[in-house]
Amino acid sequence: MIARLLPLCVLFIAACATEPPSETDTETDTETDTETAIDRPDPATAQVVDRVAERYLADAPLAGLSVAVARDGRIVYESGYGLARRDPALAADSSTAFGLLEVSQPVTAVLLLRLAERGLLDLDQPAGNYLRELPAEYAESTLRQLLTHTSGIRELAIDALNPDARFTRAPSRQDLLAWLGTGERAAAPDETWIYSSAGYLAAGLVAEAVTNQPLAQLVREEMSLPLALGRLAWCPELAAARAVSYTSGGGTTTIAPTVDAGWLGGAGALCGTPGDLARWWLAVRTGRVISPASLQEWTMPVTLERNGVQAEFGYALGVRLGAWRGHTVIGHTGGGAGGTSVLAEYPDDRLLIVVTTNTAGRDVPQALEIQAAIAAELLGLPATQPGSVGIEPEALASVPGLYRSTEGSFCIEAAADHLLVSTDEEQTVGLSHQGGGRFLRPGDGDSVEYFLGWPDHSEWFAYAWFGLPMDLAAKEAETCP
Repeated sequence: MIARLLPLCVLFIAACATEPPSETDTETDTETDTETAIDRPDPATAQVVDRVAERYLADAPLAGLSVAVARDGRIVYESGYGLARRDPALAADSSTAFGLLEVSQPVTAVLLLRLAERGLLDLDQPAGNYLRELPAEYAESTLRQLLTHTSGIRELAIDALNPDARFTRAPSRQDLLAWLGTGERAAAPDETWIYSSAGYLAAGLVAEAVTNQPLAQLVREEMSLPLALGRLAWCPELAAARAVSYTSGGGTTTIAPTVDAGWLGGAGALCGTPGDLARWWLAVRTGRVISPASLQEWTMPVTLERNGVQAEFGYALGVRLGAWRGHTVIGHTGGGAGGTSVLAEYPDDRLLIVVTTNTAGRDVPQALEIQAAIAAELLGLPATQPGSVGIEPEALASVPGLYRSTEGSFCIEAAADHLLVSTDEEQTVGLSHQGGGRFLRPGDGDSVEYFLGWPDHSEWFAYAWFGLPMDLAAKEAETCP
């Protein structure tokens, strides 16, 4: 959204941080140990990744990170950098597991698609058909609406830096249902896109209900074991191999607060190595996990309808869909008090990049930014100076108005042949039109794009960070107050 320039894209739920393990605890057992074999080593890719990773470690209070890169469907490089634990120091390597946070959501979506293929559920039926105890707002929403964030229900947030004591303890199902019961509807279903991880928590409960198995067991038996992914699992199962999570601010770095994985469920409770997450993604994309029909469904953008206007938005079933500097990009991002994560595929370039970090804070680079720096070099993208192109007269007439999302509001006004944006917190500035209804703001470079993206130019305004859509605001009024 325009009112929030700080690129904290999806910092909605807390990371499940852990206390630093002892030296003996860092030894993993044979059940979770993974041989990290690179399918097709690429020294040129390794040089690029090493250079970018070391630059970010040197320039920011970032404890550690890990990267995996695949080209043409094969892993060509994976490595860890910096520290998995600061005191006593323990280096991160390619076998170090990190919190995947909201990048867990594509896994949950694929799991539900598998269950739908078996006839255990129907994504277009209300979630309450499968779990009657769900609170009304979630029970009345279809599973598809919950998975595409189009249910209209607001996000349920945990204070990532100072979580309530209850979130540090393992919840019962009744605890989770009671928490979901505090959710509120902000819009009608399918009217706009409101990111709500709680929908994935509810979807995970449905998966447990129709299979009578815990979600952790479902992930293990449906995904990790068949694909021989020893480092992709429920976070508690990888505690001994996992990096410690840190938060940085005010010149100090401390261990991030602990939130029990059960509160995150299908929304963000998975941990893993970038390498195993990349292998999982490649298996899904090549038809080894779900059928071709389900695969197409998994990446189909949502269709919204508001005031008689229909439009597509770049989010599918747990997958963000966008473009950056002329290259199609799909994937997902994650963020919390103790780290960030991203999986980004450039399908037309047959390139996949996964990055995880174990430190979060305002002055700490996020995984998505690090990924973009790697992608820019691997794709050979030149440094650019964004220009500006004219705006269609009809857009100058139809776009202005007051827009609002759950993150805030902003005003768009027309001035001569260009558009201006203003918020309560900031002065009015001009938007530079890049063509096709995509805009940049002064000082943002090309990392943050604001866009209309629809022929109608009248009902929604959105923003993307490094190509991946992050927020959508609906027009509230034709004129600004």
